[in-house]
Order: sequence, then structure tokens, then C-alpha cells
Amino acid sequence: MCCWCLFSIQSCKDPVIQSKNLLTRSDTLNLAKDTLPVTIVSVAQTQINSTNIINGMLGSMNDRNFGISYGSFYTQYALTTASPVFGSNPIVDSVVLSFAFDGYYGSCTKPINISVFALQDTLSSFVKYYTNTTLPVQTPPIGYLRNYVPDFVDSVAVFQSGGNEAPQLRINLSKAFGYSLLNADSSILSLSTTNSFTNAFKGLYVTASGPVGNGMIFCNLSSSLSGITVYYRTSDTYDTIENPFFFPISGTNFNHFDNSYYGAPVYAAIHTPSPTNPKIFLQGGGGTQAKVLISLDSLTKYKSTGGVGINKAELIVAESQPDSQYTVPPSLSLLRIDDAGVGQPLDDASTTIFGGNIQQDTVAGVIVNRYHFNISLYMQKLVEGIYNNNGLYLGIASPNSNPGRVVLTNPPATNKIYRTYLTVTFTKL
Repeated sequence: MCCWCLFSIQSCKDPVIQSKNLLTRSDTLNLAKDTLPVTIVSVAQTQINSTNIINGMLGSMNDRNFGISYGSFYTQYALTTASPVFGSNPIVDSVVLSFAFDGYYGSCTKPINISVFALQDTLSSFVKYYTNTTLPVQTPPIGYLRNYVPDFVDSVAVFQSGGNEAPQLRINLSKAFGYSLLNADSSILSLSTTNSFTNAFKGLYVTASGPVGNGMIFCNLSSSLSGITVYYRTSDTYDTIENPFFFPISGTNFNHFDNSYYGAPVYAAIHTPSPTNPKIFLQGGGGTQAKVLISLDSLTKYKSTGGVGINKAELIVAESQPDSQYTVPPSLSLLRIDDAGVGQPLDDASTTIFGGNIQQDTVAGVIVNRYHFNISLYMQKLVEGIYNNNGLYLGIASPNSNPGRVVLTNPPATNKIYRTYLTVTFTKL
């Protein structure tokens, strides 16, 4: 009798039991299981903080579900050598902006146009920039590529250095821009003068335009290969050794996305959201997400008798038809919605059993791609009233630098194969 009392006290202190292996057939502790009603709708994402990302997104896509998307980025470059000396009357041979590749999304086999603009205003390290932020630029562009198709496999022959480098994007910039760097006043080229260089050379806007491609390039902004190289001579004789000077990409940066949904299925889904819409649309790049609402009625009825302890709560969502054009993300994110309507990390996200990864399940003999989330800690705080039941945001992970997308299915609850549902195993306290 004494042992049972001690166990009861411990259960009240920590009602969340993560493993059913602790229980036996004869000792169920009032264990119960229920499937809670869930409603889910597609909504637009806004105000996605994109400041200081690692990869700049560059490219465009035409997706039959999500319409047309363009990816571009703003970035700064830096002076790392104090008071460099370029000699008297330096002559610019060429100026190259380079970015190391860090992967890609889609196929990236269709040609695109790329333009590079100098910024009118300096990027600030004290400002938050979002995926829909637009800044003024100087025209015309200081560099461009036409009909560009990236090569992610072959090394690049850098003729100026006489060697090969890892695959990368290389864009020729204007010689006038190169002269503006080499002929800058000594006070601007002095590292001891605070912000003098970034105030004079405010940054770059690198954007895709023209014909719509079929993918986006991940430009590694932190790579030692990413930056501006000015190749110059100290005289105009052809036998003079060519000197390279490198300005690495450094400082504040952010991604910018333009998404045009008109005419695509996602348009109606986010403009007239309905829990009966058979498809749910999730898109990175400041695109779309889902709002998930959970009915707690079957759990809150136990409040008068001591409440419940959540042993396990698993949210499951299923992919619609697999997309051969753009691969679905290997994992999704799930955030709780606070009282201000802002997504916040779940307590469960720090656990090893949180999940969120896609997996193949066999349901009634049918193979289905589904995402599983274990949200036991969140559900416990929900039924205790620590959190208000504002719902959850389901979306693409790292949407500020991830153009991934997936269409989920949302059939009626009677469809046992593809439905969205939340199963809860709990103990009646």
C-alpha cells in the first residue's frame, strides 16, 4: 500500500509518460487512447525574418501548384586589408563576382538571367530584414548574365590565376565599378575608419529575372570563394603581371522572394481558406503554411475529476500525390501560436522523439508518405491551461532560405488512409 501511494505522488508531479513500455497488461494506470478532431487550412506567411542567412537563394520556378516564384538576395562585401596600395594609375582588366555553390532545389536546367545592382542605401546590422523587404538600387546594373545554366559538378577554370576552383557562379561586373573600388579615397580604404567602406560601397542586390527557370541555386555567402575579385595592372603593357584583389562577401545580408499565385491552386486555398479544402499548400521562401486547430473537448471533460496526463500525442499529416517536378522536403516545422498570433518553438522540438520527418507508412495496404510529430509536452501544457489553444503553424523548415514546397492531402475524417489526425494516449488522473 505504501509503494502505491509513493507512485501516485510521483505521477502527479510528472504526468507525462513518454514510453508505454513502462506499463504492463495488468497495470494500465487508467490508460486511454483517443483520436482528437483536427482542422487544417492553408494560410499565407508574412514577416519572415531573413536577416543574415548563410545561403542566398537565386533562381526562379514555375510550379503547377504554387505558380511563379523568384529568389534573390541582398548582401554586403568587405575590405579586409588595411589601406591597400594599388599603385599609380591602376588599370582594371576585369571584375568578377563569385559565389560558391551549396546545393540547389529543383532541376536548374532551364536558362535564367541574372542581374547585379549596387544598393542606394547601406544595409544596417541593427535592422531586421524580411523575405518581402525591397530596397532601392542604382541603375543600370553593374553586372549581368544571360541564359545562364549552372554546372554544379565541373570545376571552374579561373584564367587569371591559371588554375581550377570548385564549381561556382561567376558574374562579370563593369570595369567602371572596379575603378570605383581601386580609386577610392584612402580614408574609405582604411580599416581604422569606422564604417567608411560600407558607407561608400553599400552592398549588392543579386536577382534572377527574364525567362522562368526550374530551380533555385544555393549561393554560399560564407565561403572563401564568395566575393568580388578585381584583376588589375599597374601599367597598360601586356607583359605586366596581373594583380588580383579580393573583397569577400561579409556583413549583413538577407533573401528576398517574389511569389505570384494567381491562376494556381494555392491562390484559392489562401484567399478563401476552408477546412474542407482537399489540399493543403506549404511553401518556403515566405510563401504559405498551414494553421492546425485541435479540439480538446474529449480531454477537458476530465478536468473536474483530476485531469489527464499525456503519455503520447502524435500529429500525422499525409502528402498528396508525389511531385516529380519539385521534391518534397525531408522534414517540416511545427510551431505553437502564441496569443499575439506569432509562431513559437514547441517544447517538444528539443526532444529526440519530436520527429517531423517524412516516412513511408503502409495504411490499409496503401503506401503513404506522411510526416509524424510527437507533441506530448505541448499537449500537456495545453490541457493544463498553461497555453491557450491558439493552434499550430505547420510549414517548411527555415522558410527564409528554403524554397521547398509540398502539397498535403486533407480528406474527410472518414478517409482513414490520407486524413490528418492527432492520436493521444493519456492517463486519467
